Amino acid sequence: MSEATNHIVVTPELLAKYFAGEASSPEAIAIDDWIAETPANRQEFDAQFRTWNQATPKPYVKPQQGEIWDNLRQHLKVNPTATRYMWQKIAIAASVVSIISLAALFFLKKTPLESVKQLAFTATDAQPQLKLSDSSIIMATSGSMITYPAVFAGAERLVTLKGEAYFDITHDKSKPFIITDNDVQIKVLGTTFNIQTEDTCTTTTVYTGKVTMYNQYGSIIIPAGNTGIYNRARHSFSLATTANKNAISYVSRKFYFENETLTNIAGYLSKAYHEKIIIDHPQMGSLRLTGTFENESLEYIINVIAATLNIHYTQDKNEIHFSEN
Repeated sequence: MSEATNHIVVTPELLAKYFAGEASSPEAIAIDDWIAETPANRQEFDAQFRTWNQATPKPYVKPQQGEIWDNLRQHLKVNPTATRYMWQKIAIAASVVSIISLAALFFLKKTPLESVKQLAFTATDAQPQLKLSDSSIIMATSGSMITYPAVFAGAERLVTLKGEAYFDITHDKSKPFIITDNDVQIKVLGTTFNIQTEDTCTTTTVYTGKVTMYNQYGSIIIPAGNTGIYNRARHSFSLATTANKNAISYVSRKFYFENETLTNIAGYLSKAYHEKIIIDHPQMGSLRLTGTFENESLEYIINVIAATLNIHYTQDKNEIHFSEN
């Protein structure tokens, strides 16, 4: 026993400090020496620790030492002579307890995120809209699928998209919103934009705010009024300084046609009104039209197109056919 510890006598009060984690280094070494003296002391130490553990409320609260001392006095027989061998074992045990405690803390922190239920939404003609827990709104084309958590519990708001969707994201500077679309990610804080995925590329058109589009091959910042394009074959990003308003006509039902081909017009209308529009003669697809329609019925728009382009149309169930007069 060193000079620093040879005057320390192990008492019930000292053991209570030790169990509570309040003993000084010399006091802890003195307890180690006492434990190492005989197997009987070790047994007494274990017994007192069990008594202290039972007397201490769970979860851990700083103990009332008077009550613990009374419990310990009923059992403890103090012998102040010892060696230092057992202290090493207790130090190792303390380290193990610390590691276990850290692991438990990590588990408790991870569990809320991992236990959040993941949901899947597949858009239909009748139900194209999804509202998330942060009040963000997603409008998707029929057949598009979105995977998302029931609540956004982590540092980021993570969803996945397969297909095409328009996003109106609630602003939250502290919690970015990240969409994974196949092999590319789109990161935003709060904005409105449209994502369209095709076999060869992913196109992100931004209407308000700013987004970042990225993956392991690079990244691009897309401000409002611009369109970012990721080419899968080339693994490259490019920026177009225009934003096609008709890309979200399936959400707004506002159409802005500027010398637009009949083929493209039919595609926009079909997506917005969930009607199949067929151009019977391929050469008619190159006919062009300029006009604006805002929240008009499909019947009205089709009639205007037919009259303007001097073509004929017929409607049968969910199909509309354009043909020559």
